Amino acid sequence: MVFYLGFSGSLSQSALRALCLTYSSSRGYDMIGQLTALLRLVCVPVVSLSMLFPASAASAQGTMGQLPGPMSSEELHQHLGRFLEFDIDEALLMGALHAAYLVEFKELREGRIAAFLESAQDLDNGGAMPDIRKVRKFVDQQAAIQTAIRKLDDRLFSQVGELFSAEDMFQLERARNSRARIRARSGLTAQMGLMGTQDLWMIVDQLELTGEQRQAFSQALLPWEDRSTVLSKQAAKAGSSMMVKMVEKFDELGFTGEEFSDMDYSDPENAQKLRELMMTIQQVFMEVQAESGEAVAKIRRLNSRTSRDLDGLLDPWLARSFKDQYLAGTGIGAGAMFSDGFEEESIDFDQPGSLFLFQGDKSFKYQPLRFVDFFRSSALIDPEDRQAIEVLFQAYLQSDHALLDESIKLHEEIDPTMMGFEAMTAMGEEGSLEDLGAAETPMMKLVRGLQESGQRRVELRSQLMLDLAQLLELRSDLKREGELLKQLKSITPDEDVEDRMFFASGFSSAMPGLTDPTLFISTPQPWIVDPLDRAVIDRLVERLGEEDWLKPVIETMHQDYLVEWQDRITPLITSQQRALSELYSGAKGVDGVPSMSPPTVTPSTVSARLRAAIEAIRIADIELFDSISTMVPDDLRPTIELERNARLIEIALGGAGQQPGMSLSEPSILGTPVNLLEIVATLELTPEQRTEVFRGIDSEQDSLVAARRALQESWIEYAQADQQDQFDYLVSQANSDDPGSVDVIPSRLPAASQEMTGLTEATSASEKAFMARVLELLPTESHGEFRRSVGIARHPAIYGYDDDLDSTFELLDRMSSLRAEQLAELEVMRSEFEQLWSESGDRLVDCLGRMQQPQGMSDRQGWQDYMKAQMEQEQLAFDRREHARQGLLMIAGTLDAEQRRRIPALRKLASQASSAPYNQRRVDVPVDQP
Repeated sequence: MVFYLGFSGSLSQSALRALCLTYSSSRGYDMIGQLTALLRLVCVPVVSLSMLFPASAASAQGTMGQLPGPMSSEELHQHLGRFLEFDIDEALLMGALHAAYLVEFKELREGRIAAFLESAQDLDNGGAMPDIRKVRKFVDQQAAIQTAIRKLDDRLFSQVGELFSAEDMFQLERARNSRARIRARSGLTAQMGLMGTQDLWMIVDQLELTGEQRQAFSQALLPWEDRSTVLSKQAAKAGSSMMVKMVEKFDELGFTGEEFSDMDYSDPENAQKLRELMMTIQQVFMEVQAESGEAVAKIRRLNSRTSRDLDGLLDPWLARSFKDQYLAGTGIGAGAMFSDGFEEESIDFDQPGSLFLFQGDKSFKYQPLRFVDFFRSSALIDPEDRQAIEVLFQAYLQSDHALLDESIKLHEEIDPTMMGFEAMTAMGEEGSLEDLGAAETPMMKLVRGLQESGQRRVELRSQLMLDLAQLLELRSDLKREGELLKQLKSITPDEDVEDRMFFASGFSSAMPGLTDPTLFISTPQPWIVDPLDRAVIDRLVERLGEEDWLKPVIETMHQDYLVEWQDRITPLITSQQRALSELYSGAKGVDGVPSMSPPTVTPSTVSARLRAAIEAIRIADIELFDSISTMVPDDLRPTIELERNARLIEIALGGAGQQPGMSLSEPSILGTPVNLLEIVATLELTPEQRTEVFRGIDSEQDSLVAARRALQESWIEYAQADQQDQFDYLVSQANSDDPGSVDVIPSRLPAASQEMTGLTEATSASEKAFMARVLELLPTESHGEFRRSVGIARHPAIYGYDDDLDSTFELLDRMSSLRAEQLAELEVMRSEFEQLWSESGDRLVDCLGRMQQPQGMSDRQGWQDYMKAQMEQEQLAFDRREHARQGLLMIAGTLDAEQRRRIPALRKLASQASSAPYNQRRVDVPVDQP
């Protein structure tokens, strides 16, 4: 979302619409993300806060991106850990100092920062240019608050410095400067003053390094730090002053911002006026950004020179990894460097050596240092082959370094501002950003040079894989290839790592302020469930008590059930899947070419077969549970009934979260559909408690099963409506002499969607009633377990513990050396943390729900409500990370040194100053077994 200073009226919105229409057709370019951010700054003079919210909304831990936020515990640890060594005891002392720092920042945030954000509304001048005096006051206030934040940071570093010796003060100053550079890149000034630059230490932190390698980087980057810190401050300051200069310049030109009010931009004459205005904005921007642009250019040159000079200071492979990450971080022309050298469709996987070409290329692309170390040390490689491989590596390394240096040098010359001007000019000449990719402009020539260099790197990497396969004779030795691939698997990333990274980056750009896209992910459910899980049978058998003689009988019944499933239900599922495949394969045609002939299978046939399969499953499962129920004592029948209904809910969840016609990554605040009955069935209760609870929720169970079944039927109807719309279109195309003139057929989706919405609300009401009844019946001590289980099932990314804290609790549960007083303290900590985590999770879900109310974005109040919810979300996300960190510190304070050493997450509280990889430190100390 973009804010405009004084241009909240017609001009800025119309200009942005025109730009977005052009931009939306060209999302394929590697540079589009960079261009979008730039166009937002070039098209309008400055960023506005005039639509922000009242002071009460400024209670967030963050500052809506307009000012630097507070240092988190993790950030403080990062700054200090780059340059200083400290143990867990010192980390505990730092934790107390940092907690006091956050309290002070909160006071600043709720006082001066809140007033500053409220004053932004004074800049709104009804769509006209704001009063220059108000702009100056606004910028002065911003600078004063930035100074206050700097003083808070400096005070914390000074307090931390008292924990170290005088000899460490130089390194402490480096940590202070590290934070200063982050501060310069945070908030409004960063958007206008430091565009297109990187902090090189952020790249170092992404690499897997030993302590010795980190020390080498520390020495290599020392000259860069001093200069970069000074330039970053200059660029940030220039970015702020640029706001005032731009408004002053427009004031001199007599521009008010109202000249284009209510103008029809579809009119060619008006469109020309808009283009002329944008050219004027370019000229003004060029004049006032000179100071900022000069500082940014110096930073680019400094970063470029430092990155290219690492060859003589570091191990060549390490320097290569750094350069690789540096180019990836530029975001311009870097996409080709990470393309697959061997596409799956181009490889004949039946040929020996082919799997190595594909898998080895992927391993080297993502983990080059591990790949090289593997071939240098693997027992599978003969000594003479190892020498020849080293020759190949060195030849590759020399060529790749040359290409990397070429790319870095090209990037040094790319000016994001000029790139934006070229894009503006292209649109001013009635072109589009698609045409810009082939334009003979200075910036685009540089971008194409980067892309070409990246492609040559891909080809070089592919040739290395071919040479390795030939040297090792993998094309004639299938066994050796298999052994190599088995060992290479340990250094290959997950197959979906690229998809996760791509989705995360795309989602964060679509939903500003959300740093964790997994908060929204809804897990798709298959339409047809698998057979009843053996775990359910095992759970029933465990509860037989004195009737355990029934165990073999029930297990035999389950085996008969599986045989019946295979004989009677599997053919129904196969029939439905075949019909669905025919429906869509008919539409796709042959070899992926769209077919204009209607499918031979109708949507109603697909739906009918789906219903038949689901009903057959329901009948088979009900018969199994009813048969078991007739054999067990009366006191176990409520358990059987609950397990049966939980299974019916599982069947009814088919299709939920997978709306036809929508992207599977479509955010849904409803979260993953939850089987509440299954959660209740797995609670740790005594037999008496279980009987009382299960009998007490009879009617609520029935209501929930009925609601879920009705909702599933609605999903099926919706899918059929979606398929029928497509089917009718294909039929009309096939029957028309002029397919291009076919009338638009009214969609069935709106009616189906309306019905589904009503049933969704009814299901939600049934779930709330069920949960309320369960909480009435459960003993108080089980409430937390139930709430947390529901939260984790519905929103695992929100209610699931921090990974480090979760693993720590698991290890503590297995540690027999804990004393009684330690166990008591840890139990209190766990209970308090569970309650805090659950309550903050509820608030976070509420915030995310309020942020997904599109009808609330149409007016000023709706926009302010959205901002308030987003700021609250930012605060909660920050606070939860701090709670997790403080939890680890509190646990560490309860344990002795030997006990801490047994828990990896606690060892990470100290600085990473060992020879183990920085982000993969492991100490092989066995955990006590109970």
